[in-house]
This record gives sequence, structure tokens and C-alpha cells, in this order.
Amino acid sequence: MAELIDNYDFDPVRQGTTFERVTFDFPQEDIYFLTGAGIFMQLRKTTGGICVAEFSTENSKLKILSDYCFCFEEQIINIPADTYWYDILIVYPDGRRDIPIGGKWQILNSVTHKK
Repeated sequence: MAELIDNYDFDPVRQGTTFERVTFDFPQEDIYFLTGAGIFMQLRKTTGGICVAEFSTENSKLKILSDYCFCFEEQIINIPADTYWYDILIVYPDGRRDIPIGGKWQILNSVTHKK
């Protein structure tokens, strides 16, 4: 397993708004070759806690862009307001499993304006 190469905290986002695309570029080394891999990100309130949301290449919320690059696609975030912890698991075609990226993400309460 490769070492954690990035501790990446996402910018806070308001619940129910669009989160813009974030791209992750890996070193162009064979160990990080993403073609054919599955990529999974689980959001949890505490380390080892219950998963409240999953983003992955399987549910089209994460997308491999090239052999060494993937992205968190632009999407509306409908997750309860709180601070969450995440890590990104990569399952390579040869069966290796790696968690090279992790961090926290704060989802802010929506604000309703009266006219």
C-alpha cells in the first residue's frame, strides 16, 4: 500500500447547493495507475463511524479522467449539516487496496431568505 500522499480538507459547502468539481492528480508512477480501478469515498461523522454518504466510480459521483487523475464530479450536496471525515479508497484491478487521500468536509446549514 502506498503512503497517504494528501490530507485534503474540502472547502465548506452549504447543504443543498452545488459543489464544484475537485480534481486529484497522482504521481505518474505505475503504483498509481488508475485505469480499471474502483474509487470510493465514504463520509463519516467520526473515524470508524457510520457512513452517511458514499461517492464512487460505481455511482458516477467520482470519475477517472486519465491514467493518473480522477475527480469528484460537480453535484448537489444533500447531506445533513455537520463536519465529516472522509478517506478515498482505490481498489486496483490487480486487487491492491490503497487509501492515499483523506480529510474533513464541513457541510453548512442552508439559509432561507424571506422577501
